[in-house]
Amino acid sequence: MKLAIITGGSKGLGAALVDLWKRHGYRIVEFSRTGATKDSVQCDFQDYHQSATIVSTTMKQLSDTEYSEVVLINNVGAILPIGPIGDFSIEDYQKSIHVNFLSTIMVSGVFTKYFQQHRCNKTIIYISSGAAIRPKYGWSLYCGAKAGLDQFFRTYALEQSPQKYPIRAVTCNPGVIDTDMQETIRNTPEELFPEKARFIGLKNNNELRSPEHVAAEIYQRCLNSTEDYVEV
Repeated sequence: MKLAIITGGSKGLGAALVDLWKRHGYRIVEFSRTGATKDSVQCDFQDYHQSATIVSTTMKQLSDTEYSEVVLINNVGAILPIGPIGDFSIEDYQKSIHVNFLSTIMVSGVFTKYFQQHRCNKTIIYISSGAAIRPKYGWSLYCGAKAGLDQFFRTYALEQSPQKYPIRAVTCNPGVIDTDMQETIRNTPEELFPEKARFIGLKNNNELRSPEHVAAEIYQRCLNSTEDYVEV
């Protein structure tokens, strides 16, 4: 049996990843706030302590089974809030950091705790962003989290290298995708995000790729490559 664990799998790229991995014969477990299928585990990553309990309990149960392959895809993320950092509340900081940074570290750490000694092929795929390397006005929280996680997974790979049964870590930059996140960006006031017109142009000029196309590229490139950083 093959297992795929996916965060943020209820819509957009996450839903496309769920559908594709399922078609390739994987048992699916997806963590999200709005997921409502038999594969879904409802989990609000804005609530760090509650989500950590849910993830830990589920991972422990999953690890009791032997698999031929296990894949964890860290896809959860949120672009909001957008604007200058001084405009945000303490609660805004907490929610953004919990969703975009701490949740991925927590899920990866719990996954490692319970699956490290499994002898099958194990891969963590982290869905990064160009925002990790290119700053955007109004995206300080999002850019900071993505950049931090890029370095986290470089370090994670280093720590895995001496393990008897290592877990491979792949960071994936998926490019611009036609999702709800892009719609949110286009609807943001220009004074909060001066590059708004460029993102409207991406939509109007059909330069946004479909989630299904990007999911297929991720499947092909991230599972069948020895690279630790992939742009699709």
